Amino acid sequence: MVVVTRATIAETLVLHLRSVLRQNVTDTNTSRDSDEEWIFKDEPEIVWDDANYPLVSVTDEDCGLKSRGFTANIIVTTPLIISISVYHDNGRYRDVIVSRIITALTNPTSADEDGVTIGENFLKFKSVSFSTDDFYTKYPKQIRVKTLTCEFGYSGG
Repeated sequence: MVVVTRATIAETLVLHLRSVLRQNVTDTNTSRDSDEEWIFKDEPEIVWDDANYPLVSVTDEDCGLKSRGFTANIIVTTPLIISISVYHDNGRYRDVIVSRIITALTNPTSADEDGVTIGENFLKFKSVSFSTDDFYTKYPKQIRVKTLTCEFGYSGG
């Protein structure tokens, strides 16, 4: 079980959100083994021509809470920023996965494998921006990449 607290948010936010995505986002690849992971923390090491798509990476961009004032008890709820990159060899399926990710992250009742929800971890989805960065492999095969930069708020103690 991943519990996000003020003291552990830098280490646990990405793990919790990756777990939420694993439980709530359906794989578009029906030929993949059911126990094969496809949503990773950080960028996986991949041989792009041989990869089994889609692949998703969840990365910490800025997940530290900052304090201000004369005491550390005053917490500024600075935005928590994560990046989620979706890799696919088909742009339409990539966008289906992106849509499913946003649906899961914007729902405060989306839970990880232990039943802990985004809301129970005092997280609130605030905003998302997108960028695309497609590339070609040696084969040549075009890999369609969409990166979501997601902002969360934290209201826990």
